[in-house]
Amino acid sequence: MVLISNMECFRFGFPLLVGGASRKTFIGRITGRDVNDRLPGTIASSIFLMEKGVDILRVHDVRENRDALRMYLAMKHFREEAS
Repeated sequence: MVLISNMECFRFGFPLLVGGASRKTFIGRITGRDVNDRLPGTIASSIFLMEKGVDILRVHDVRENRDALRMYLAMKHFREEAS
């Protein structure tokens, strides 16, 4: 969690890839879910990592993560336009 929480420290002018947050043990520890039931935790982690500046995410459930990230960005953009 320390690495994920400080992801912006790893920006060195190159695209930043994270390939270890999908279905991981830390999600199970927080949610109490079995490895096959960690999609919501993975999606939350993906959104958090994107907000921290990660450019590329390697995940198991690509379609679900992509849709969630697109929805989040659309909602964020709409909120910013309304302000």
